[in-house]
Amino acid sequence: MSLGPVVICKPFSQPYHDALKSKGFDPHFVQVLDTGFVNEQELRSVIGAGPEGKWSGVIVTSSRAAGAWISAAKAIPVDTESSSSQDGGDVWEDIPFYVVGKATEEALMACPPPYSPRQILGGNSGSGDTLADFIVSSYVPKVGENLGGSTSRSNDSQGLQLPLLYLVGDKNRDTIPKKLSQATLRCHKLQVYETSPAADLSNRLKDVTSTINETTSGEDTTRPWLVLFSPSTAEAVLGALSECQPLTSEHEEMSDTSNIYSSFHLASIGPTTHKYLCDNSHLVATSAPKPDAESLAQAIFDKVARDE
Repeated sequence: MSLGPVVICKPFSQPYHDALKSKGFDPHFVQVLDTGFVNEQELRSVIGAGPEGKWSGVIVTSSRAAGAWISAAKAIPVDTESSSSQDGGDVWEDIPFYVVGKATEEALMACPPPYSPRQILGGNSGSGDTLADFIVSSYVPKVGENLGGSTSRSNDSQGLQLPLLYLVGDKNRDTIPKKLSQATLRCHKLQVYETSPAADLSNRLKDVTSTINETTSGEDTTRPWLVLFSPSTAEAVLGALSECQPLTSEHEEMSDTSNIYSSFHLASIGPTTHKYLCDNSHLVATSAPKPDAESLAQAIFDKVARDE
């Protein structure tokens, strides 16, 4: 028996599909935002020039930013006679790439050589705030503590003076730059993508909810789940849904159980989206502490179990 439908506001993802299915849910996917890469020539130039003497590391906090890196890297002509690693000099494989979640880590791992990262760190951080703390701890030793042991090349005397390259979209918070600045670490933001709500978002939502209605028994009053991954996604989706029928409070009875728009349980990914929803007076039923499929599936499953 299914524990109910889950509408996931992102393009189809096998890990999310499998994780939710394994917990007994019926996952459905809606691509909410259309993404376009920007400053592609600048990014190609940065990648082609290499990090030596310029960058101590790269910060990549979304799979979209990872996609921009890969797209730019693939567009750079490769000289097969000189594409091997540079003896005695930095190459992209030799510096750390800091990521906020497993999805971004997996996306970066798809980058082909010679511009593929080898040191991908921070995948379990779960938020920009935690990632920033991790980066600071990687670069700055505690008082009286010797760095010792095996460290990334970013921790040498020259690396500590070089900025980190921070790949961002058109909507990003300043949490990471502020924390790095407080630790006297520099970063340079380069916008590499922009997002906008899909022009036909309302129709996409109608299509997926119609499918749910067709496959759900008329006697099944299980409320569907709506999973939101970012403030921009939440704003777009809730705006589109409000045009059809306002979401009800979790404490209100559903006026029409055959209409999927009448009520949702809201689930968020990470603290930033959770805060956005709460600040805008939306009741969040549960929030995944980490931006990965297993964390989300477990959070929803635990909430359903508590409510039985």
